[in-house]
Amino acid sequence: MSAILIRDLAHSSALDRRAMATVRGGNDRLKALGQLANVNVNVGVAQEIFQFQNVEVAAFNNVNIIGAELGPVHLNVSPRQWARTTAVL
Repeated sequence: MSAILIRDLAHSSALDRRAMATVRGGNDRLKALGQLANVNVNVGVAQEIFQFQNVEVAAFNNVNIIGAELGPVHLNVSPRQWARTTAVL
């Protein structure tokens, strides 16, 4: 954890937001060393979902003779398919 040391204020002094915004100073001894750390964070997330669904409905189950009195055929088929990807970094 970083810390800031202020030497010319009494410990009992409370600084408000405005007073803290005016705090200046420090030194740049480390500036002459150049960049000390090169932090590069690359996060690559590749997600793919491949789904295939084949629904076969055996409507007449090997009935060979279908007459005109059969009427309209209603088949209640409601297949469902879900997929989800999640990346937690």
